[in-house]
This record gives sequence, C-alpha cells and structure tokens, in this order.
Amino acid sequence: MQELAEQALSLNGARETLQEHGRSEKWIQHRMMGQETRNKLTDYWSNHDIKKGSEFAILTNIIHQEWTEVSVKEHKELKERKSQKRLFYETIFCWHCQKS
Repeated sequence: MQELAEQALSLNGARETLQEHGRSEKWIQHRMMGQETRNKLTDYWSNHDIKKGSEFAILTNIIHQEWTEVSVKEHKELKERKSQKRLFYETIFCWHCQKS
C-alpha cells in the first residue's frame, strides 16, 4: 500500500515539474502514457529472453525512430545543440545586462 502511495507522489511530482517547465497537459499525458507503455514493453521483453543492454537498445532505437523520425543518438545531439544555443544566449543576455 505504501509503495502505491509513493508511486502516486512520484507521478504527481513529475507532472508538477513538467508543468513548471511549460509543458501542456496533453504533452504530459502523452509522455506519461509513453513511459507506461515502455515499462510494459520492457517487462515483456524481459519475460521473453530478450537481453538487456544491446538488444533493448536496438529495439528502443527502432521505436524511437518510428516516433520521432530520428535515432536516439540524433535526438540527443539535437537536444545538446539546443541546450548549448540557449546557454549561449543566456550568457550574452547576462553580459549585456552587466554592461548596462
């Protein structure tokens, strides 16, 4: 019973964090359903002798490509570039504020 209560608190915390980051309720619901589906899928894989590690990674990458049209590696690279670009603009903004 306590484990279920802890899971509910964890899910609510995740939902609140995503809302604080400006994610829409629809996006959050889609994300959480995706995570639940992935958990069920990896449980299925485990029960059918698919090896964790490389086999999970291959299957995950296939699913990710179908969903996003880019590989997991490409998606991570895109996110990294966005993060670097945001950091660059934040640095310029702070530098400009200090000069004013």
